[in-house]
Amino acid sequence: MQVLLRDTTSGLYYAGQNSLTPDPSDAVDFRQIEDAVRSALERGLPAAQVVLNYVSPRCQLALPVLAEWLSDESMFAGSRIKA
Repeated sequence: MQVLLRDTTSGLYYAGQNSLTPDPSDAVDFRQIEDAVRSALERGLPAAQVVLNYVSPRCQLALPVLAEWLSDESMFAGSRIKA
């Protein structure tokens, strides 16, 4: 399974460095939903959705980008005070 980001307005997949592709096999595989969501939020992609792209059986599941899917630990990991 691939974890991809797709632009809902164009139907194209995020391929890195402000690049889009129509082919999911050429898209960036984030491997984790949290990583895809974090990337979409950091880049300010307003029309992004997470796509779970299954090879066998061949199907896709599209999910909205929700900040709530980021665990509290991952959201605040950079702001922790170190002793």
